[in-house]
Amino acid sequence: MKNKELITYAYFRIDPASFYAGKFAGWPNAPDYLATPKNRFDIEYDRARFLVSTISGDRVLDIGCGSAPYGNTIRGNTAAKEIYGIDLDPACVEKAKVSYDFASVFDLNSQLPFEDDYFDCVFSMDVFGHIEFKYKDHLLREIYRVTKRGGRSVHGIECGVIDYFSANPSDPNCPVTNYVKQEGHVGIKDSCDLKYRWGRVFSNVQIENAFVWPLKPFASIRNMRMPPELKVMFDSYSQEQVDAIQVVLGFLQTEFRTHLSKEMPELLFPDENHPFSKHSGFVYLIAEKN
Repeated sequence: MKNKELITYAYFRIDPASFYAGKFAGWPNAPDYLATPKNRFDIEYDRARFLVSTISGDRVLDIGCGSAPYGNTIRGNTAAKEIYGIDLDPACVEKAKVSYDFASVFDLNSQLPFEDDYFDCVFSMDVFGHIEFKYKDHLLREIYRVTKRGGRSVHGIECGVIDYFSANPSDPNCPVTNYVKQEGHVGIKDSCDLKYRWGRVFSNVQIENAFVWPLKPFASIRNMRMPPELKVMFDSYSQEQVDAIQVVLGFLQTEFRTHLSKEMPELLFPDENHPFSKHSGFVYLIAEKN
């Protein structure tokens, strides 16, 4: 069996500090997205709805916080009173300080700079796929350490089946290498591996596809193979029409997920062998510390 711990940033000739410098530094003090009625249904804001429906407790930590894009959304829609954030990129941290009570530059491969049992909830969004395989268990143990007994871990995680060993970092046309170099995803895992790895540390691990088949954001639908005349039609839509489509997609997704969770919850777990449960590319994970 090939050792995935050999898949690193160095393998792809990437220096993380320079690669991520300013890469995800959005605007500071991002708004409460869910204060806008449309966004409470828009499929594009499903991640925000997931976070506010699962984050609990007074003191929470954002791992790989970026510029705190969900800071004011969490503050306006949860019971959180203190929000902390840590990130590798100084540019992101400076912007996160505007929204968070505490934000600091920190390498997630080191020991988290907090006491044991300090947070009611630790969360992340689009982070674990950027963590090298050799450091994933370390980070999970650190998250567990700083989470209070009875606390929760809440994450949106890039998830799928990537054949990293087929990559050739020297080949500019290699699809896997180009995929990694686009956003830095050196640590994508499938759902079964995620559940196994998290289950060794946390209890009550739940994993669901972020998007219920066949639904996905309109931007992703536009990239699907389709008849040329349909693509022309999609490309002609105004922003107002796209917004309306996004709201319908988000509403349908909520309805489908609610129904499946009651009647066929197994279809929500990504499974490449099932035509209706293939990896959507992103999953929601919830776990507890007993």
